[in-house]
Amino acid sequence: MKIDLDALAQRAVTLVRAGNNDEAWNLIEPVAHEAPAHHAIAAAWLALSDRERDPDRRAHLAAQILSAFHDQSPIVIDAADALITAAEERPFDEAPLADGPAQLAATRSASS
Repeated sequence: MKIDLDALAQRAVTLVRAGNNDEAWNLIEPVAHEAPAHHAIAAAWLALSDRERDPDRRAHLAAQILSAFHDQSPIVIDAADALITAAEERPFDEAPLADGPAQLAATRSASS
């Protein structure tokens, strides 16, 4: 059975607007791998990206979304925010990565 990603993303957005972020995340997280190829899933995942517990996964997927939708300002802003959040979750006693999520967010945002 093929999943209707548009309907799933719309349902997640409806849940977010109603304040049911956990339920929305439960819908979006299993199809997050589709985000770089599907605008609605990307937008929904980015709206909920703070639910992603693994900062490396958050940064990786946000970077993929940013690359795929680099010409769409709302996606660029939300993806950059997810990248910066991932960078902020690095331990304070570690230096920022030269090519890490914060640098990618800054570079992509400046070129958009």
